[in-house]
Order: sequence, then C-alpha cells, then structure tokens
Amino acid sequence: MTLKDYISIITSHAKPTEAQTERFIAFVANDHSWYKHLPLDRSEPFHFYFDPNVGLRLERITSGIENPPIEGFHFHSNTTNVYQEKFGIWQYFTTRYTVNYSANTENHIHDPRPFLGLRVADSNGVAQTLPEGILTQGKFMMSRFLHQNAFSGTKEHTELIADLKKHLNKMADLVFNR
Repeated sequence: MTLKDYISIITSHAKPTEAQTERFIAFVANDHSWYKHLPLDRSEPFHFYFDPNVGLRLERITSGIENPPIEGFHFHSNTTNVYQEKFGIWQYFTTRYTVNYSANTENHIHDPRPFLGLRVADSNGVAQTLPEGILTQGKFMMSRFLHQNAFSGTKEHTELIADLKKHLNKMADLVFNR
C-alpha cells in the first residue's frame, strides 16, 4: 500500500479528538500488565497507526481450504462501533506481548492484531502492509513504565505518557493535516 493510498483511506474517517487520543493512551497503558513484559529502559518498539477497521468484528471467510490466507478475512460493521467512539481509529501493535486469538464458534475474531500484524485491510478486505513512512513515524520506544496501574504518579510514567501523547498528536497531524 502506498502512503497516498493509506492517507486516502484514513482521511475518509474523522481525525481522533484530543479526548479520544487521551482515552486511547489510557487504554494502551492498561491493556496488559506491561510491568511484567517490557524492559526498564525505553527499548521496546511499539507501532501506532490508524486503522479504519479497528473495533470491527473480523470474520473469517470460509473457503474450501483449512487455513485461508490473510486475504480471506472480512470486517463486519457493527451498528455502533464502541471502540471507535471511545478511541477514534487509533491502533497499536507490539511483538512483545502477543496473544494467540482463535475464532469463536461463529468464526469471528475480536482482536485481529495477531493475524494482521502491521497491516490494514483495504476496502476489498485485502490485508495491506502499512507504508514505510507510517511504520517509521508510528514507532515509539516503550518501557514498563507505560503500565498505569503499577507506575501512576511516578516521574517515569508521567514523562513516558507525555512523550507518547506528543508522538501521537504529531502522527495525527502528519496524516490528517496534509
């Protein structure tokens, strides 16, 4: 996927508000017990990006083969996308803590990150690799001080969260203010 194609897809959605960005940061900070999984220093890459399908239910398209390729997925739009209402279209990915999700009995997957990795599905449902410029701009080096419940109020947590907020605002400006 080219940067131009990505920007075109993303800017057809609203730029996340300041409140959505702040809620997203809190979500990421509490998404896992990061104090157990991340290093003390800021050396673990996290990738932040916009995904127009975030929060939508991923459905595996059944075909005659047992393990369809990544292109064999479809996002089902809910009437109300609670995730996007709360966080906009922000998404993040890290390889540090990966959960192996499997489809439920209806063949739906509720968190597609382990399947899609650093890709987004285009309007045809084909998983496209994020443009290099988005991967570069979205990369943020993280530490265990991300974890809000363990480190709230500490200097390290406060500085990391402030830096992350600046980083995300810069990323949003880069994509939406072209």
